[in-house]
Amino acid sequence: MHEGVRLVHACRYAVHGGSLAEHGALHAVQGDMTWEKALLRRLLALLLVALALVGCGKTGEAEVLDHWQAEDGHEISLPAHLPVGKDVPFFTLRKHLALPAALRGGPLTLSITWLPALASLRVDGRDLPALDAPLSDRFRTGGAHRWRIPDDLAAKPALDLELRVENTWTQSSWLDNPPVLSRTPAGDRAFLATYAFDSGVVLLGVTTIAILTLLYLALYLRDRSRPQNLWFALEGAGALWYPAMMGGVLQPVFGLYDVAVAGPALALSSVATVQFTSAYLRLPKPSRLWWAGLALVVLAALVRGGPFGATQWVAPPTCVLLFANAGYHLRLLRRFLRAGARPTNLFIVTLSWPLAVVVGSTDFAAWLGLGDPFHGVRAGSLGMSAVAVLQSVALAREHVKSLREVELLNDELRRQVAARSRQLADALARLGAAPKRAAELAPGDEVDGRYRIVRALGQGGAGKVYEVERLSDGQALALKIVTAATDPRMLARAAREAQLASEVRHANVVSIVDVDVSSEGYLFLVMELVDGRSLREERARFGDAAWALPVLAQIARGLEAIHARGIVHRDLKPANVLLAGPDGDTASVVKIADFGIANVAPEKSPSRPPPALDEDAATVVDRKMAPALDPTITATGDLLGTPHYMAPEIVPLGVKAAQPPADVFAFGVIAFEMLAGRRPYENMPTFLGLALAPAPSSFATLAPSLPAATAALLDRCLAREPRDRPSAAELAPALSSSRLG
Repeated sequence: MHEGVRLVHACRYAVHGGSLAEHGALHAVQGDMTWEKALLRRLLALLLVALALVGCGKTGEAEVLDHWQAEDGHEISLPAHLPVGKDVPFFTLRKHLALPAALRGGPLTLSITWLPALASLRVDGRDLPALDAPLSDRFRTGGAHRWRIPDDLAAKPALDLELRVENTWTQSSWLDNPPVLSRTPAGDRAFLATYAFDSGVVLLGVTTIAILTLLYLALYLRDRSRPQNLWFALEGAGALWYPAMMGGVLQPVFGLYDVAVAGPALALSSVATVQFTSAYLRLPKPSRLWWAGLALVVLAALVRGGPFGATQWVAPPTCVLLFANAGYHLRLLRRFLRAGARPTNLFIVTLSWPLAVVVGSTDFAAWLGLGDPFHGVRAGSLGMSAVAVLQSVALAREHVKSLREVELLNDELRRQVAARSRQLADALARLGAAPKRAAELAPGDEVDGRYRIVRALGQGGAGKVYEVERLSDGQALALKIVTAATDPRMLARAAREAQLASEVRHANVVSIVDVDVSSEGYLFLVMELVDGRSLREERARFGDAAWALPVLAQIARGLEAIHARGIVHRDLKPANVLLAGPDGDTASVVKIADFGIANVAPEKSPSRPPPALDEDAATVVDRKMAPALDPTITATGDLLGTPHYMAPEIVPLGVKAAQPPADVFAFGVIAFEMLAGRRPYENMPTFLGLALAPAPSSFATLAPSLPAATAALLDRCLAREPRDRPSAAELAPALSSSRLG
């Protein structure tokens, strides 16, 4: 009795994180501990408690029965995997046991913590009813067995035991846990702890995963702009099959093939997790090898999914896919940590599956035939529950963040509507006397009481850029003062283009969050702050088709989003393409910067000489926190853009010719440059005339590994006539689905 009381206190200590004496200290620090970390801690504590209970060993009133005799008389020492052929319907183990005095005369129970097979016990020729006999069992059990030995038999000095096991599937003959005879009415302490834990985590897994799966499926059906909700629901739907199988729910439906069904479901869950992470962190699409791995598991289930084949042929590739999933997420975490990113959600998303694999190692060992070092503890369902809970926490945090941003935007909108009349009047009064040079801002200065200058980031011909902190929520942003516009008409045009650009919301486009005229009379734009470097800085990698193709696909997707809003970039070039992520990372997120705004051309003026033509106007990029910076304007009059990337129709027709096909031409030049390592026209044919220039090499020649259709599509991007070029809407899906040969 006293030992049971001590056990209860030990469980309370492990689950709540300390003794009652530490309760005050816990409250003192809980302000610094998020509830997600506390939840993770308790899940791990639950597993540790179960393992600790199992490791406590047997008391003096229990005996491990690890030596039996086979039907042919040979002695068998357990644990062991018995060489029983699949054609044998059952096998029997016998034992003559002299009861120790400590076990004789009281309640007596024989228990097995884990044997996933139908089994029966006969003692002294008498069949004993099992204490646990779920109605769902068809060809195997949940693993636990126990039989109560009648008092009249328990009083005998010796017993003849006969354990009969139905040989219905591979693991029927895997006796990894020897039977234990204990002087208890329902099983020894380790058995009871393991039985309670295994049953509890199965119930927890089924209910938790089912509820969260249905919840996020409903959320996706209401708002299909968040694909991560769909991937989470698909991940949960696949993971749900494992605790359902462990609980025997699948046997009445699928019979002998429940394992063959659960394997592909788990593999689907693993692949959906990778897709979820990619969508949640806005990464490029994962490799198709994940789907190939899923196809391999499905094929194994279809070909060798029977009861004597699933364990050997379906379980191993499923486990490999789960291990690969954990490795993929750890690699992502390492990559982001090296880049200096440490948001809480990053840890939640990338560590949930590695945690599940660690917790589920109890199940992996059993399914791979490595024995049962955890003595019947099966924590795989707990790992699945942890993944579902943690990832739903990440989604919930993202949703809360989105709601807060909406609140901030609403507050900003109300502020702007309330003050618009006054600001408009003041701005019009100031525009007539716009300052000759832009204001010089220093760290600590505030812009209209909403943004605080942190540091200067760069300067170009179109403006100066600063890193700022938004005072309302502390978010780091980039603020650009537009200096290229020098009269009221140009300022109005820049403000209009900024308003259009702010409507673009896409992962591959630098977003604009605010535009206004300051009290000092200058126009400023506020944009997201991008951690990375420009494509121009990656010239050393030009010529690497395997690296270039995913980058081009993302540029095309961003260009498609820009054109869909009726906006023309007009200066697409490597300096205006940012790669967010670690240096040289093939999984970088590509973002197009400076569309529509940076290209505010100065008015024609005979007294103002044109600036020198720079082949690729420089963009100053801070390598740790690079915002959407602007290039020096390399145009005069109504010419916009950078010569090497300028479409041929712009020179004779001027700015009116800067339509979407002009951006596609610039995209074609970038594609040629990235795949060939050089530009298609080295002598600025935009100005000399394409009619005199030789045709550039075809993309099929530049990159023979490109699919023929993709190469032909890229060739059309450099067509001399705008009508012959493809649209960005054609380029984006074609490049996204292209794979090198």
